[in-house]
Amino acid sequence: MLAAAEDQDPIAALGMINPGESRGADEVWEALHQRLERAGVTTKDGVFDAAGVSFEDVELEVDEVADHVAKVHLREGTVKLSLEADDFPKAFDRLAAEARAELGDSWTETYDIAELADEMRSYDWEDDEQTRMGLFVMVIEVDGRWYVSPTATWTEYAAHQIFGRGGDWSAYDEGVDRDPVGGERPEEALRAFAEVANSDDLEALLDGLPHGQGDLFRPFVGLVEEELARYGAGFDIELRDQTVRAGDEDDGLVRLDIDRIELGVTGVEDGDPYRNAVGLDGSCGWAEAYDGSRADGCVPTWLTQVSGIDNAFVMVRETDDVWQIDLFATAVAWLEELATNVPDDELDSLVAAIDEGDGARWLEHRLG
Repeated sequence: MLAAAEDQDPIAALGMINPGESRGADEVWEALHQRLERAGVTTKDGVFDAAGVSFEDVELEVDEVADHVAKVHLREGTVKLSLEADDFPKAFDRLAAEARAELGDSWTETYDIAELADEMRSYDWEDDEQTRMGLFVMVIEVDGRWYVSPTATWTEYAAHQIFGRGGDWSAYDEGVDRDPVGGERPEEALRAFAEVANSDDLEALLDGLPHGQGDLFRPFVGLVEEELARYGAGFDIELRDQTVRAGDEDDGLVRLDIDRIELGVTGVEDGDPYRNAVGLDGSCGWAEAYDGSRADGCVPTWLTQVSGIDNAFVMVRETDDVWQIDLFATAVAWLEELATNVPDDELDSLVAAIDEGDGARWLEHRLG
């Protein structure tokens, strides 16, 4: 991963990420890269030639937290960041001029990994003190190979910040052997997931997600259950109505377009239930709170036109003869739609707005 970062090689980096999280992302990157190259933002040789990163004398320490999971600590070494004003793409001439005025033609900053690791701290709420968390990456074993897991890494950091300690990673290994929960047909995937989506059995909820995805959250079930019990909190989801259309199967995945859906969402606080509801109807949605208040809204017409997406959809995957919602494949599919469908003139307009420092204002104007 460090070598891929130095080489600005996203495809090599994606090849080192847990397949359950990255499947299909290389195709999205290729589509996006072509669009950015055409807009003059990147070149064929690199993502953004003006910026560089390099690592020296990096020392790693491996902590095997489970049979198929390890925490790789970055202990020593340096990371150097650099910026060359002359290498900015023509599309960002104004940004290049600002960088040159503020930083000069070249800018370099070197950071000590040990110092960065020492600054990474978690807060133990029970003992009311800070503890050293360090700098680490979570890696998991899949079919005999080890991969970086961005989700496991992020959730482990989040657990340290929220709960003051990391997860029980032996639960990851145990989850691999659990039976998946899903629908017999793609159209039944949403209902099958809703049936297990409640706080009374978080293990069953994670069984409703594909292996290599739900299992990444399993180490934190105990921590979350402790917090829910402490505040008498919980939740329950009920699928009240749905109108969906299943597309053709492609590499074990099916796109499930959602024409209409209504969910009952019950939140529990101090043991008291608060019944809410949310729904989608095409590109419009609504939410109704337990007190009867209601909010309605639709996706701006401009956004549906430039993205080519006029209704919500999820990707569902076949796992051990059942169909499950694939959260990561869904995110990738939405990104692919955007990377493929946004017109060149809109992309050029956005690039120009970013160069002028008005990217946020441009987006606000487009969204009305």
